[in-house]
Amino acid sequence: MYDWTFEHSRPPAHLLLRDYARGIIELAANRGVVPETVDIKRALPPYRSQWPLAIPDEDSAKPRISWRKEVSEDERGELLLYGSLADMGDFARYIVPKVNCWVNRRLGETQVPSRRQMYRRFINSLTARQQTSWATYQSLRRARALPNVELDSPSRADVTSAVPTLTEGQWSSTLAHYEHMLRRSLGKRKSRAFEEIVKPYLEEGSEEDSSLDSSAAQHWILNRVFELGWTRERFGRFDSMVDRIHNQGRSADKPERIGKKYQWIAYFELLAHLADNLEFRGHSWSERLYD
Repeated sequence: MYDWTFEHSRPPAHLLLRDYARGIIELAANRGVVPETVDIKRALPPYRSQWPLAIPDEDSAKPRISWRKEVSEDERGELLLYGSLADMGDFARYIVPKVNCWVNRRLGETQVPSRRQMYRRFINSLTARQQTSWATYQSLRRARALPNVELDSPSRADVTSAVPTLTEGQWSSTLAHYEHMLRRSLGKRKSRAFEEIVKPYLEEGSEEDSSLDSSAAQHWILNRVFELGWTRERFGRFDSMVDRIHNQGRSADKPERIGKKYQWIAYFELLAHLADNLEFRGHSWSERLYD
């Protein structure tokens, strides 16, 4: 295992393969059965892999054929492969977007806090009194966007009871009033952070951290599937028949297409390249910060 994977200090770019190999070597070391010639440090990250990756153009991700009544079994197998990695395919919708856990910043570069990180740090810096003003302000913002949402600041019963009857002009003046109260509680330094960081984050979101977008990842994975050896002639008919006979929805133990297996290989290769070269930030909905 060590000779195949780590001896030359450049393990294969596959996130799971090298993690499993590392686990085996560490288990062997823990049990005292690793030969003296094995340098365990070579099995430990960080690893190195190619970057940047060449991303195929959009045209290469389009099938050469289209669905029609007389489509052959091998052609159907190819269309299933393209469909899985198209925008509405499950693999494209639920698996590929995880590439966005990495941001467009090379490892080793000076880290500049993202807008989301600065926003979370602002929230964590608030005193108890400031948090009360912040909760009221945020409740009003959410209620304006979704008028039927119940406000979560019970200490502001007067505001809560007035919400259903507010006109657009009254909304603006009410928000301005409570924003003014929030600013007064913050002081100069935090008020400046609110203006420069928090309000833009609330109004515009945090899109500056996007790395490899999902469509680019889909194109790369599809191209890699073909590089790994999938062809219509080799596997099209088999994949079509597997889908026809064994299509059991999302059952965990159902047989999979050969093309799907190649998709998973390509996907974990892509994750390895991202992990080796870019900063990991985590999910956009996660509260955890990664240093």
